[in-house]
Amino acid sequence: YPNPVTDVLYLDVNSQGSDPILIKIFGLDGTLWSQKSYNVTDQKISIDSWSHLAPGMYIVQYELDGKLVSVKILK
Repeated sequence: YPNPVTDVLYLDVNSQGSDPILIKIFGLDGTLWSQKSYNVTDQKISIDSWSHLAPGMYIVQYELDGKLVSVKILK
């Protein structure tokens, strides 16, 4: 949240681990726009990589507990 996003996206993750989570942001055409590790704080991740991206639809992808999670985000 929020969706659509302007500057910062917050993801709720049910992670009990303290290891950083690798977040990838893709365009709908499969172009990788951003890849960065983020720390989980209170089961939330704050992603601040949106200011340089053009308005449009993106896929946020990460792996959690061995499962690949993909979320569509509008900017």
